[in-house]
Amino acid sequence: MLNLASILTDSARRYPNNIAIVSGKQTCTYQELEERAGMFANSLHESGIGKGSHVYLFAPNTIEFAVYYFGVLKTGAVIVPCNPTLKVLDLEDHFNVVPPDLIIAAAPVYAELKKTRCERIWLFDAAKAAIEDKRVTLIDHIIDKDKKYFRNVTKAANETAVMIFTGGIDGDTKAAELSHANMVLNAFASGHRHIAGYTEKHTTLAVLPLFHAFGQTVHLNAGILAGSRIIMMPRFEPKLTWRLLDEEKVNVFCVVPTMLGVLLATEIDPEQMIRIKKNLKPIISGGSKLDEKLKSTFEKTTGLEVREGYGLTEASPVSSYSFNNLPDKPGSIGQPLWNIDAKILDDQGNELDHHEIGELTIRGHNVMKGYYNDPDATDKVLKDGWLRTGDLAYIDDDGYIFLTGRKKDLFIRSGFNVYPKNLTNLLLQNNNILEVEVNSLPDPVKGEEVLARIRAKNGIVESEIEQWIRGNVAAYKRPKSIKFIH
Repeated sequence: MLNLASILTDSARRYPNNIAIVSGKQTCTYQELEERAGMFANSLHESGIGKGSHVYLFAPNTIEFAVYYFGVLKTGAVIVPCNPTLKVLDLEDHFNVVPPDLIIAAAPVYAELKKTRCERIWLFDAAKAAIEDKRVTLIDHIIDKDKKYFRNVTKAANETAVMIFTGGIDGDTKAAELSHANMVLNAFASGHRHIAGYTEKHTTLAVLPLFHAFGQTVHLNAGILAGSRIIMMPRFEPKLTWRLLDEEKVNVFCVVPTMLGVLLATEIDPEQMIRIKKNLKPIISGGSKLDEKLKSTFEKTTGLEVREGYGLTEASPVSSYSFNNLPDKPGSIGQPLWNIDAKILDDQGNELDHHEIGELTIRGHNVMKGYYNDPDATDKVLKDGWLRTGDLAYIDDDGYIFLTGRKKDLFIRSGFNVYPKNLTNLLLQNNNILEVEVNSLPDPVKGEEVLARIRAKNGIVESEIEQWIRGNVAAYKRPKSIKFIH
C-alpha cells in the first residue's frame, strides 16, 4: 500500500523546519507545506473529492502547485497536471479523454476555462470578474486553517496517482496512467547519488515546468523525497537563472537543451561563475536530444559539466542517464536507471545485437499502467511489461544507449512535444481551413521549429487565419512560419 503524498508527509516528519520551497519572496517549510496540503485535502474531501476523482491542475511553478498537487493526492484522487497555456480547443480535447470532476487553476487560465463545458472550477489568485460564474469557487474562501491534518488515503501501489497527457506514438491525445509506485520509485531513482544526488542539505532550481513529467519527477518529487530546498521559477529567464544559481547556491539544475543555448548566449560575470561552480553538480539535460556541439561549447565556455538523460511521459519519465561516476560518452543518453531494462527490437519484434539500430524498448518500475480508457492504444505500445518508445537507437558493448532517430510522428520544440497529427486536427477545426501540412526544420536554439502549409477557402484573408491561430493554438506548438497555398 502506498500514496505518493507520503513522500511529503515523511519529509515533514524528518525535516519539519527545513525550507521546502522558495517562490519569489515566499518560503514554506516542510511542516508548513504538509499542513497547507492537509488543509486543502480537507476542503477537497468535504466537497466530495476522493478515490475515483479526476482533478486537473493548471498552475505555474509556485508554492501553490505543490500544495494542491499533494493535497489532491492525499485524498486518494488522481491528479492531472496540465499546461496552463492551453487554449479552449485543447482543453475540450483533454476533457473528452479524461472528464474532470474538479479543475484547480490559477486565475489567468480562467479566460480559456470559462469557454469550456467544465462544471467545477476552483481558482486561486482569482480576479473579481471570475466570481460571477456559478461554476467557480475561490479557494481562499473555503480553506479552514484549523484543519491542518489529513490522513493520507491508502492506495494500492499499482493504483493511478497521476495522469499526464501525451500523443504517444500515433499523435492522438491520450492520458498516461502513472501509478503511485511508478512515481515514487522514479523519484527515488532520479535522486540517486550519481544522478541528481539529492540530500536534505541540497537546493534545486525548478525551472522546468512541473506540469511536465520531467520537472514533476526530478525537481518536485525527488526533491521532496530527499527533504531538499526547491527554488521555484514560474518561467525561464536566463539572467535570473544565472543569478539564482549563484545567490541560492544551487546544487541540482535540470534543463532542456534549448535552455543551455540561451544561457550560453547570456553574459555572466566571471566571479559569479566561479561561485556557481563551487556548488553545482553536473547539469542534467533531458526532454530532447542534446546536440554534441552545444554540449561541448557550453562546457568549454562555462566550465560546467552537462550530463544527458532520457525519458518519456509513459515512463514516469526518467529511464536512462549518463551517471556522474562513469565515463560520459559523447552522443549517448547513458545507461538504464536502477531496476530498468532496455533492449532494441526490429520491426518484427526480434531483439537486436549491440550496435544494431532498432526501436528502443524499456521495462521496469517506471513503465505506465497504460493509457486511460484506451486499451487499443495501450496494446500498441505495451507487451509483457515492455514499453515501445517510438525512438530509434542502438546499445553499445558497455550498455550505453545512443538515439539515432524516431519512428513516432513527433517534433520536440524547446523541450515540448509537438505532434503533427494533433496540430493538423486542431487547425482543421477552423472551417475556413481546407488543408494543412505540418513540418519541422532544425533550429539551433529550439532544436526544432514548427512550420505549416495551409490552404484556405477562396476569399479568406490570410491575416484572419493567423489571428485565429494566435487565439486558439498554445504558444509552444504554434507554427513559427505559415505558408498559404492556393
